[in-house]
Amino acid sequence: MAGPSVTLSLVDPGAAKRPVDASQIPIYIDIAEGGSTSEVKTFTKPDAIETEYTRGALVDIGKYHLAIGNKQVKLLRVAASTAGVATAPSGTGAADLTGTPVSGTPTQFLSVRVEIITAPTTNVASGDMVVRYSLDNWTIPNITRTWSPNTTVPASGVLPLSGTGLSINWTTTAAPVAGELFTFTTTPGEYDATAIATVESLVDTAVAGDFTMLVFGDWSTAALANTASVAIEAVLLALFNKAKFCGGLMGGGREGDSTLIAAIASSESSPPFLSMGYKLGYCVNPTAQIARARIGIPQHQVAAAHLATMAISTDPARTANGALRNVVGVEYDAADQGDALHDARVSTFRTWLPASQGIFIQRQRLFSAAISNFTTWPHAAIMIQALKLAHAEAFLLIAETLRKNADGTMDARDRKDIEESIQQTFDINLLEPLNVRGTRGHVSSATVEVDSATVLPAVNIDIRISAPEWPYAVTFTLQYV
Repeated sequence: MAGPSVTLSLVDPGAAKRPVDASQIPIYIDIAEGGSTSEVKTFTKPDAIETEYTRGALVDIGKYHLAIGNKQVKLLRVAASTAGVATAPSGTGAADLTGTPVSGTPTQFLSVRVEIITAPTTNVASGDMVVRYSLDNWTIPNITRTWSPNTTVPASGVLPLSGTGLSINWTTTAAPVAGELFTFTTTPGEYDATAIATVESLVDTAVAGDFTMLVFGDWSTAALANTASVAIEAVLLALFNKAKFCGGLMGGGREGDSTLIAAIASSESSPPFLSMGYKLGYCVNPTAQIARARIGIPQHQVAAAHLATMAISTDPARTANGALRNVVGVEYDAADQGDALHDARVSTFRTWLPASQGIFIQRQRLFSAAISNFTTWPHAAIMIQALKLAHAEAFLLIAETLRKNADGTMDARDRKDIEESIQQTFDINLLEPLNVRGTRGHVSSATVEVDSATVLPAVNIDIRISAPEWPYAVTFTLQYV
């Protein structure tokens, strides 16, 4: 039986001894037709998003985010520095259009197909030509395009496309023939490095609240995407230096994969918390819209919406999660196109036929150095949480009363107190919570050590975290015995 004793330990009055929220919280930053560009706004209803912003890429991702089960979404509209564009219509009926075949400014990803159902009595000016159109004319296996009702074109030759802000313009003297058609696509506007730089101050506000991800838009070219990545890296670093630890996701442009690979070959992000996605996912439209049952959303934005439903240690590529909700097709399938983008640190969608008919994320790669401990998104998500925990602990040590040895180093008793306090924080938040498999631990291990050689008043503390592993090369060997 031990004799009488008194044990002193450091009591931490802060919140670090209670579990800290480890949710992955995105702020989407993109363009829209209307609405405020001065603050982050939070929404819980799709109609409120449309009321604020009318339409646009920001509206589409905001509605999708809510549709897959997230309770709220944070959106930040930025002004486009380059307006959205529509490609030149092509097809048998394109010659009947005016020199400005599509009017209005595109703010969404659309694939448009227009078919002549009934030819005009004389010409377009007769006012009795009947057409139908689709706004989701993408090639999606086993899914057909959505059509508008048969619609009479006014004698002016100007036909508004519902819910898009765009109009088709026919030459009034033209005489289209039944069965003729034309197609074109639209892409929303994009914003430049100047607009990206403003994001830092707009998200660093009480109105913006907590967040762990900044989710940007897409760009028309790989070169512009590469330039944007530098500006986004600067925002992430500036926030990092303010202890606003977060990651970023962005698009890699609309050009071919080889062009993107060449453009980013010598680029990398520091801190290594940036992920670049490629091409569109075709998603179920969360709200009813004429001729648009599916919407195009960039890979990285779809990924962010799903990350918001996951624990920080869950890899979004985990097949046991099931297929991506409400994604019915993709513009780029790594199962068909290969691993070139994956090897170049770019994220894509992929299918896993015949195991599943659904769409998955191949890996959500990090845009880090070629040789790095940060390769896939959970590496960033776990470290962002660890940084937040460590910063809270470090704050509580400012001007703390610490005993010192004759050589000026910290007394071993206080080193032990501090190590136990910080260790408890990491145990509660990273080692004890259940992961997606129902077992304890978002990390494999976390250890804390106060440097015994550092002379006070400086304090150096090493925190070593061992991340879990996420297998991607699985081999089964089968045989009769």
